[in-house]
Amino acid sequence: RALVIGIDDYSHIGKLGGPVNDAEDLAATRRSLGDRDLTVLLDHAANRSTITAAIDGLLDRAKAGDRLIITYAGHGSQEPARDPSGEIDGKDEVFLLAGFDFAGPGTRERILDDEFAQWFKSARENGVEVLFVADACHSGTMTRSIDPRNGPVTFRLAPSYRITRDELSLDIDPDAADFEAGEESHVTFLAAGQDDEQIPEVAVKGPDGDYQPRGALSYFLAKAMTGSADGDEDGAVTRGELFHFLRENIRHLTGALQTPNLLPSGAPETTVFALPDKGPPRGGSSRAELPTVGLHVLGNGIEADALAGIEGLRLVASREHADLVWDPAAGDAVDRLGDIMARGVTAADLPAIAGKLRALEAVRVLAEDRPMSLRVYPDDGRHRHGARLTISIEDIRQPYLTVFSLSSDGNVHFLYPLRGDPRMFTEPVLAFDVRVRPPFGADHIIAVESAEPLDALHEGLAEIDDTRNAVAAFRLLRRTLADVDHRIGLQGIFTEPRK
Repeated sequence: RALVIGIDDYSHIGKLGGPVNDAEDLAATRRSLGDRDLTVLLDHAANRSTITAAIDGLLDRAKAGDRLIITYAGHGSQEPARDPSGEIDGKDEVFLLAGFDFAGPGTRERILDDEFAQWFKSARENGVEVLFVADACHSGTMTRSIDPRNGPVTFRLAPSYRITRDELSLDIDPDAADFEAGEESHVTFLAAGQDDEQIPEVAVKGPDGDYQPRGALSYFLAKAMTGSADGDEDGAVTRGELFHFLRENIRHLTGALQTPNLLPSGAPETTVFALPDKGPPRGGSSRAELPTVGLHVLGNGIEADALAGIEGLRLVASREHADLVWDPAAGDAVDRLGDIMARGVTAADLPAIAGKLRALEAVRVLAEDRPMSLRVYPDDGRHRHGARLTISIEDIRQPYLTVFSLSSDGNVHFLYPLRGDPRMFTEPVLAFDVRVRPPFGADHIIAVESAEPLDALHEGLAEIDDTRNAVAAFRLLRRTLADVDHRIGLQGIFTEPRK
């Protein structure tokens, strides 16, 4: 039984572009899986009255052992808590509906986290399990600053506000307000990001080839529901499988700008949803094709034919349709997420930069079904020249490991194993230190674990080591892994010169 909510069209605060796309995708996924009790509320149809009635109806119809799925995509915010003793930070998390306003009748168009807790308590008392998904953010900052040259990035966080003439009257059971999901809770909660992260809308290429604004959490949840998260392919997606699939894929898609918050952390074997069968074949390698990169050039004076003929590159007239924006005056190349991919870029560098971007997207798709965990410490921010960082490849499960990188200028660097040392890997973690040095921009570490040695991959990487051949590295990777049990991880390292 499912309730799917998506709100783009806000009357009094900034409009969004992705929540309705998210809701329609999730609803189509649930229909394809045979849901017969499905309610979809979009934009102004998703008001306080319809939402509360829909949830009450779900709870009335649900029987012990049923699973309820409630998804919300839209703006979130925080307000001073109505009962400060019930909130550690003294704030209520709030979901803002399409007609929300700061004063008068529009103040009723919001729902507080304590209200959801009350519904969850009722579900528990009736033996009903709940998956609650909040593709919004309530507070926070950005993991790293966003460069504006590739157009504005929209966030699912309403600007700060103060309520006057509040007409929202609530009667919340104090026990429900104190409710928190325990390790064996009947509630699985997915939030789009950590408490200190703002959640960007990301551009996802649709079936027609055009980019659509989306929420990364909703996008990958729809894939998880159809079987992509079923790691052991037993026809059921557990909490542990779902958390791993969502966390790593969202980090891959957003360049680690976003790490979802997934609760509770315990009981990883708890089934979150069953599949009607064992799901579709998981074929990341068959879907992983090299895309074409849309390039927009800022300013004047660059002749289009000077860039014509670059493999996989097409010029676009608008930043909004660009995968890469090149600023010739500053020498910077900026990606769709607002990260400076490379600095000091000339026209002669664009084939290698575009090739790297094409390879990264294809590797991300290749990794989608079987993602690994990679992290950079101390954080995913932008690091300055001379800083020492630690790269950690975590939760290694198979005996053979390969690591290479694609630098900001498109160079391939074969990092592990050392030549002539194809030993089996026996530790769950490989960590190594690096020091930030030129060229600055975005470097990417790619790790591959496999059930058997990848001699052909190692030989190929050795041949293209320290060359600007990212596309060749991807083709080699896809060919080598076609019939090998494997997982892939991807981690960006974002660097800049000293200021």
